[in-house]
Amino acid sequence: MDRDFGGCGRIHAVHEYRSPRTHKRITAKDKVVRDTANALVSYEFHLRVLEEVGASMADVLGQQYVPPISLIPVPNRMGDTSRMLALCTAIRQFGEGICIQDILEGDPHQSQCKKHRLENPPLGIDQIRIRVKKAKRHIGLKNAVLIDNVVISGTTYLACRDAIRRTCSLTNAFGNDVDLLVWADARHTIPGAYRRVG
Repeated sequence: MDRDFGGCGRIHAVHEYRSPRTHKRITAKDKVVRDTANALVSYEFHLRVLEEVGASMADVLGQQYVPPISLIPVPNRMGDTSRMLALCTAIRQFGEGICIQDILEGDPHQSQCKKHRLENPPLGIDQIRIRVKKAKRHIGLKNAVLIDNVVISGTTYLACRDAIRRTCSLTNAFGNDVDLLVWADARHTIPGAYRRVG
């Protein structure tokens, strides 16, 4: 399940679900996918869930990319990458030619999920201040793929992508860009960044 940013990078998702915030009826599968996405950012998640998700995401990587592949964990709203770093590690054990580049950090910002729950528009790219760590600037990346648990509006992805574009050397078989792989794509009726950015 892919989203296209008009030639500016791709979003791959293992699953999609209809958001209960903007859809009156959601399926049992929607709920399971959503609950799993939430569990991936919890510090109380079960390793079994992490391994199952990692295997599924590694399968998508294998279908879309040829090694070597650089996985880059996306910072959360507090600028921390530890949960997505754990997910990257789980993905790597099920794939080949995968390296992990924990190169991003960010300033704290309002939760995109909370704004979505309140049915408010997402933050703009300029409001999500993400940068490449000073020691990692100018690093060379081959087939760079950002890793996150869920995509809602796409603005966090774009902020990460732009930070990497500004400071890193990209060598990608799929073009000079950075893609995103997520466990879940939250489909909703609130216009998101992927509908506005070309």
